[in-house]
Amino acid sequence: MGLSFGTRFKLKVAAWHLVILGIVLNILSALLTNGMIDQHNQKIANIELLAEQQNQKINELWAQVQHSERKRELFLQLYASESNSTDNDQAGLSNLPKTLKNYLADTLRNYHNQPVISWQLNKVMAIFDRYQQSLRDQIDLVWLEMRDNKAQLPAIYQEVSRLRSLALFLQLLGLILILSRDLSHGLSSAKQEW
Repeated sequence: MGLSFGTRFKLKVAAWHLVILGIVLNILSALLTNGMIDQHNQKIANIELLAEQQNQKINELWAQVQHSERKRELFLQLYASESNSTDNDQAGLSNLPKTLKNYLADTLRNYHNQPVISWQLNKVMAIFDRYQQSLRDQIDLVWLEMRDNKAQLPAIYQEVSRLRSLALFLQLLGLILILSRDLSHGLSSAKQEW
């Protein structure tokens, strides 16, 4: 027994509505994937790039600390050799050759932002200590900033995962609705054969 014209028309209209809804869901899924997920991936890439730059900055600062420590060792060696030769502890490095003294004076001026007035051991060591401490403080600040930036990543990864799941669900639902049209045609032709 065949279906009446009114019943077949209702099935066709309903099937086309399902197809249109399925297409809309697939387009929405594509927009979600290309729009929001790509924005989150860009945020992730920016945070990772910033973390890499911050890590490089930390390495550069550590290199400066090590370089300063080598200069401190040079100063101590020169101080010890000068002190042994002059037997005058107050003189410090005042008898040092001019080129070497200028090199050390430039180094300490860069660390201290002031000219070196006294070459006494405790004052020069204090300059080295303050400079190295300022570098370590900078390292701490950069590291804390990097840690805070990286702390954002798990939430962003979770959001991306959730959006991908939603996009996949919408895509599958859209495909099911599109295929339902074919199923409705298969059912109506099967009923007509009976």
